Amino acid sequence: MTPKELLSAWDIGEVVSASPIRSYSGGATAVAAASGERYVLKRRGTPESVKDEFDLLTALKESGVPVAVPVRTKTGAPYLTADGSSYCLYPRLRGEVVREHYSRVAPERTRRFGRAIALLHVALLKWRPEATAPGLDLVSSVKGWALPAIGRHADQVDCGRVAAMGDEYLAELEPLAAELPMQWIHRDIHPGNMLFAGDELTGILDFEMVRRGPRLFDPCYCATSILIGGWQDPGNRMAWPGLLKELIAGYEETIPLTEPERKAIFSVLSGIEFIFMAFCLEHEQYGPARCNQDVLSWLHDSRARIGV
Repeated sequence: MTPKELLSAWDIGEVVSASPIRSYSGGATAVAAASGERYVLKRRGTPESVKDEFDLLTALKESGVPVAVPVRTKTGAPYLTADGSSYCLYPRLRGEVVREHYSRVAPERTRRFGRAIALLHVALLKWRPEATAPGLDLVSSVKGWALPAIGRHADQVDCGRVAAMGDEYLAELEPLAAELPMQWIHRDIHPGNMLFAGDELTGILDFEMVRRGPRLFDPCYCATSILIGGWQDPGNRMAWPGLLKELIAGYEETIPLTEPERKAIFSVLSGIEFIFMAFCLEHEQYGPARCNQDVLSWLHDSRARIGV
């Protein structure tokens, strides 16, 4: 079925345009209705995962987090099943993605990212608190998957250097891992998944990867996204440690880090790079994998200046 045929399942009036949105996973369409309302139609996973997301987004909105809860279909369902796939229609939130991270106003912008992540974490802490679902284990993810995956690509990256950094990573994180506060986390909270109108947070997007994990992962993930986004400019690299501190400071305005979390910041930053490097190698994305290796090496070589 075409997007316009799918959209007939929702009571949104005349559809004047439906255009594909470029994204890593694909399956998203920008929709404009004659009323002036804007939506995003997405092909989603299993009905069970879609129901869980609807429940989560509803709970977050009720807690004051600006999220796009899927529009119910004409039958009252939170999604449509067609052609063997599930589809959700999300209202398009106002605001824009912040794309410039190294300008004069970057420190305050980065602090706002930290505040936004903390706002989300407070709300996520209330959602299904009794859940015991398997979560993100950074020790096993790196030790049991990422490092072996990297080792299978010795012709593409410096496996000896990576293995040495991996040993340091595990020696530092393993004693701390059990003490890191765990909860539901976004898992993909980079600047492109947050919307702002001026200083106001107007949207947090893309909850497909939500899982239980160390809460420290989310602010560190956002920080590494900012680092990689400006990686090619040496001046940006010099500025990034200050931005990391601003992001953590914004987060701590609401959620103070525990002492184990403070000690684990560097390890979590490194773990994210191990995971991305392995993912890229397994998908034969060798250029990005080597970039992640460069970032990982720079983090280790610059640790004293980063201050974590």
